[in-house]
Amino acid sequence: MPPQAFPEGRIDTLVTDVVSGEQRRRTDYRGSVWYGQPPEIGARRVAASGARSVAWDSSVVFLPDSLPYRRAQLGDAQVTCSAAIHASHGNYHFVMGAQANWADDPRGGEFCWLQLALTVHASSEPIGVSYDVVVVCAPEAVAG
Repeated sequence: MPPQAFPEGRIDTLVTDVVSGEQRRRTDYRGSVWYGQPPEIGARRVAASGARSVAWDSSVVFLPDSLPYRRAQLGDAQVTCSAAIHASHGNYHFVMGAQANWADDPRGGEFCWLQLALTVHASSEPIGVSYDVVVVCAPEAVAG
């Protein structure tokens, strides 16, 4: 099963750049990426039968709640990303890399979307990785 992203509430605000005084749009994306089936809420334990090893999996997922961005207006935009293990069934687990960036819409056009690239290593599934992505860009870079 490929990793699946589960977003939390997106926070979208207008801020003022301290240096330039220009208005900027800041969007905070948070959520979880699950490798394997997430455990059921209220389950006392996670069944290990059929669990597979997650040996150095490098995956890219689109953030399901990504706003559409205009590629041509992202010249001075900034994106930051952090990720951490928040749930694991196995004996060891690592997030070795986390990066967020824009990816062109596969259907073509002027828009691009945020995607998250993770490199993880764990003894078995399920494993949950929490992510935090922050975008600061010109307000007109966001469509709609």
